[in-house]
Amino acid sequence: MCKTALAEGVRMVAATAHQNERYPDVTPRRIREGLPPLAQALANHGIPLTVFPSAEVMAIPDMESLWQSDALLSLADRRQYLLVEMPHQLYVDLSQTAIRLRQMGVRIVLAHPERTPSCCTIQVGSRP
Repeated sequence: MCKTALAEGVRMVAATAHQNERYPDVTPRRIREGLPPLAQALANHGIPLTVFPSAEVMAIPDMESLWQSDALLSLADRRQYLLVEMPHQLYVDLSQTAIRLRQMGVRIVLAHPERTPSCCTIQVGSRP
């Protein structure tokens, strides 16, 4: 995949590991620890690609407390954007969660909105 991305002109990618109940051992720490070996392997193969640790987080009720305890990894590990996936075949109203997370300085990015068309109608306040 890295070679294909490079051939398409991509130079930076976000490696989005899944954080959900199916993969309880996928933690921010483990994702971060996995990046140096990947970067070394890319360098060894002459692939000039920068990879940022990131996660695709399943929407769950206690996202705010997990965020505060650093149990969720943001896009590019910058604590600005949280990539959130809806549970398969379910719609979760994230409006209040999005408001509370925004108050903590993070914005939600919805992963795969095409899988849950009703999620695309969420409106959360006005832009600051």
